[in-house]
Amino acid sequence: MLFYVESLVVYFFANAIFLFGLNIQFGLAGVVNLAYIAFFSLGAYLAAICSIGSPNGALAHQLGQTYFAGGNLIWPLPVLVAILGTALFAFFVGKLVIRTLRADFAALASVAVMLIAYTIVNNVPGIFNGATGLQSIPAPLQAGLHVSANTYSYVFMGICGVFCAIAYLVAQSITRSPLGRTLRATRENAVAAAALGKDVTALRLLAYVISGGFAGLAGALFVEYTTVWAPAAWSFPETILLFAALYIGGRGNNHGALLGSFVVYVGLDELLRLFPPIGSSAVISASLQWIFLAVLLIFFIWFRPQGLIPERRMRWAGVESWTPSVTNATASGARAAVPIRKIGQRNEGAGECILRCDGVTKSFGGARAVSDCSITVSRGLITGLIGPNGAGKSTLLDIIAGSIMPDRGTVWFSGEDITKLPAHMVARRGISRTFQKSSEFARLSVLENMMSAPHGQIGESIGGIFFQPRRWHQQESDQLKAARSLLDRFNLLRLANEYAGNLSGGQLRLLELARALMTDPKLLLLDEPVTGVNPVLTDEILRHLGELSEEGLTIVLVEHELEIIERVCDTVLVMADGALLSEGTMTALRMDQRVIEAYLA
Repeated sequence: MLFYVESLVVYFFANAIFLFGLNIQFGLAGVVNLAYIAFFSLGAYLAAICSIGSPNGALAHQLGQTYFAGGNLIWPLPVLVAILGTALFAFFVGKLVIRTLRADFAALASVAVMLIAYTIVNNVPGIFNGATGLQSIPAPLQAGLHVSANTYSYVFMGICGVFCAIAYLVAQSITRSPLGRTLRATRENAVAAAALGKDVTALRLLAYVISGGFAGLAGALFVEYTTVWAPAAWSFPETILLFAALYIGGRGNNHGALLGSFVVYVGLDELLRLFPPIGSSAVISASLQWIFLAVLLIFFIWFRPQGLIPERRMRWAGVESWTPSVTNATASGARAAVPIRKIGQRNEGAGECILRCDGVTKSFGGARAVSDCSITVSRGLITGLIGPNGAGKSTLLDIIAGSIMPDRGTVWFSGEDITKLPAHMVARRGISRTFQKSSEFARLSVLENMMSAPHGQIGESIGGIFFQPRRWHQQESDQLKAARSLLDRFNLLRLANEYAGNLSGGQLRLLELARALMTDPKLLLLDEPVTGVNPVLTDEILRHLGELSEEGLTIVLVEHELEIIERVCDTVLVMADGALLSEGTMTALRMDQRVIEAYLA
């Protein structure tokens, strides 16, 4: 009976640790790694060969086992080797899968990694002893404790419990930190996260490495309990079992990982023991677990996709008591006067060039979206960018923001060539943007959207989380004040704890604008920010743009409605067929025959 209970407890702890890692990789970062079970197997193998002794020793010859290296490291060094070795393996796999492939292809590439690993393990006996695996792996501390088998069972359960508690605390610290919040932001909208200065590739790779370490720890504990390493036990279907456990328990939170481990690896096995054998087929009886798991998974997909324990919004103390300190146009229901501001009003330093594009060209297949386009944008002004559909306006904004690379030409910002910089590096230089379609982080609250935006957050690194807790908490406190101020300014304070995905179209536009300002930009690129917004909120957004310009912010505004352009823009650039057609004030452009023929007619 004790052995049975010990098995359940050890399996629960080991798989809970495993699921903590999967939750960071899949639940937080949204990375689908179908080779994750291979990390578990590698951790088990590394712990095994670090304690089983030399491949030339008496035990290896007696059992006929062949493996490339081995030793008798003092425990817990085998566990440490398993963690570090698996994390290193995850780094190289992640570099291959994440950096060079699109996210949707990365999952398929991980399947290829799994198949390659499984083939090597089973067909190269000199490295892994082939499909036979390894046997007689020493249990940790058993020889030195000089205790009975029953007492050792309690000791090993305690060891596994301690490691599980440590793993939970580490996973919880990551989940509740700025790093966890940023990983969730990249999961929700990677393009928007990059536009806020987040290196999505590096963040996903970090999630890969962290989860690899958790998998290595889980594998080490498992193999030290079973004292057998068998590659057949860690095949592709086991990965599906893991994802199902996390999905049922609840993605994005570690309590869901704990519950998923219990439900799938303990509860489901125990439930099946209550069923009598089905017919005379041993195959059907052995497949009951998969049949019940499939039914359970389908049920959750249809009726409770968030799992038993849904992902929770991060909450900060005192936010519920926040009250608006200003009354804006939206709150009062009054429409702003026309014009929003005095057009052409210049601020200190206005007029000098802050952005210049020289001969920018971009083609997609045989279609040229931007053709030898050269523009300049003056500091401190609102510059409108207009043109017919297909003129290349949004593509030009994408090039400036680093979302796509031009085929030819150069982009200069504040005297620096930023042409080849990726989006997150452009954002860190001081260019922020919004998109044609709403780009909120839907499953993050309004306040979490705001707090995910600032650059250089100390708590976005592992070192910052665990070695500089006071610094990142203080930084977070300062950023919280800035977020409150902006939410108050944009009349979103009452919605601070609301999921961003529940906001109206106009509120989302205000949130995107406020979130972009959290990065403290020098240049703001707005791609049709009032499309589909009701007139009251349109006036509200335009009023904010006027105020921001008066405060010295440079804005480039893409818009089809000429009335809006005329109300807020100091100067206007007209594009047609991917090139600059004309520029000037809206009044002058209305009399330009080229503009009339290309756009106004």
